[in-house]
Amino acid sequence: MVNPPRELAAAASRYVIFDGAMATYLHQCGVPIRVCAEELNLSKPMLVEQVHRAYVEAGATVVQTNTFAANRLDLARYGLDAETAAINHQAVITARVAAAQRASVYGTMGPAAPATVPC
Repeated sequence: MVNPPRELAAAASRYVIFDGAMATYLHQCGVPIRVCAEELNLSKPMLVEQVHRAYVEAGATVVQTNTFAANRLDLARYGLDAETAAINHQAVITARVAAAQRASVYGTMGPAAPATVPC
């Protein structure tokens, strides 16, 4: 959607429209459920960029980086704790490229807790 309808452009000037769930969209693109979605920032950045772009094309004025579980504790479950900085850095680059100055980029993070801690 290169030229959004007037109604969408008007709404975008009044509202902040966030993207949707990154991991859910990645699963719909064929990524298995047990795969670390954040690791895809390094191994499949074009796929992550494609998801961000789809949200921008749909009218999102904000895309969130693919970093919900990109913290040392969660990444350790996949043996990726040493890659924490690289995963987060690439996530920001990918989101900025996809947003192409048509949307803002926000970092996102979820709770960080070892699997052995009861909730």
